[in-house]
Amino acid sequence: MSEIVEMKSEESGSGEASTDYGSINISPQNLKRRIKHSRSSRLRWLPLLMGIFLFLSMVIPYGIAVKLGHVDPIFPYISDDGTTPPESCIFSQLMNLAGFFAFTSVYVRYKQVNEDYRQDVPGIVLKWNDAAVVFGCLAALGMSLAANFQKPNINSVHLIGGALCFGGGSIYGFTQSWISYKLSPQYCSLLTCRLRLWASIFTAVFIITNLVFDELSHLERLPEHVGFAFHIISTTSEWANAIAFIFFFITFYREFGTIGVTQGQRLLLDYDVI
Repeated sequence: MSEIVEMKSEESGSGEASTDYGSINISPQNLKRRIKHSRSSRLRWLPLLMGIFLFLSMVIPYGIAVKLGHVDPIFPYISDDGTTPPESCIFSQLMNLAGFFAFTSVYVRYKQVNEDYRQDVPGIVLKWNDAAVVFGCLAALGMSLAANFQKPNINSVHLIGGALCFGGGSIYGFTQSWISYKLSPQYCSLLTCRLRLWASIFTAVFIITNLVFDELSHLERLPEHVGFAFHIISTTSEWANAIAFIFFFITFYREFGTIGVTQGQRLLLDYDVI
C-alpha cells in the first residue's frame, strides 16, 4: 500500500489562486497533493493482464485447433478457434478472464477520472467519462458472450457479443482518447493521447474491413475458392483489431501505476505527467 504524503501548501495572496495547464485548471490544494510510492501501484497490472489473457485466448486455442485439424492454419476467424472441444473450453476460460480484467480496468479508469480529476476538469469531461464506462463495460460483456456462446451453438448471441466487444470497444477507445487529450499535458502526455487515438482509429478501420470483406468472400473459405482472398483480408482484420484493442489497454499501464488506494477505497494519484 502506498504511503500517502500531504505536502504543505504555500499561502498565496488570495488563497484561491489556481494554475492553468492546457485545458485543465488545477487548484493549489490538488496540485500539491502527492503520493509517495514505496513501489508502484499493483493496479497497473490490470490492463496488462487484460492484454495477456486476450492474447493467450487467441494463440493457444489456435495452436490446438490447427494441431487437431479443426481449422485451416491460414488465419481462421478468432472465434473459429474456439468452437470445438478441447480448444473451445480453453478459449472460453481465457476470454472470460480477459473480459474480467477489461471490466476492472474500465472501472478503475472511470474512478480515476471521476474522483481525482473532478475539481480540475471541465464538466463535459466527466459526462463523457460517464458515457465511456458504459461502452467499456459493454465491450467487456461482449467478450464473455462471444466466448461462451459459440457460433455452432447460439450464433445470434455470439454475433451480439462480437458487436458489443468490437463496437463498444471502438467507441470506448475514441471516448477515452478525447478525455486523454482534455487531461493533457498535466495528467497525460500528448504521446500517450496520440497512441490511444491511433489505436482507436485502427480498431475502427479493421472493424469495417472485417465486415466488408467477410460479405465479399461469400463464405468461400478454401484456397481454391474465388473469394478466399477476401476471406483472408477479413480474418486478418479481425486479428489486427484484437491486437489494436490490446495495445490500447496497455497504454494505461503507467497511469494506473500512479494510483494509490486508501482504506476508504478512494483513488489517489501522483500528478506527474505520464
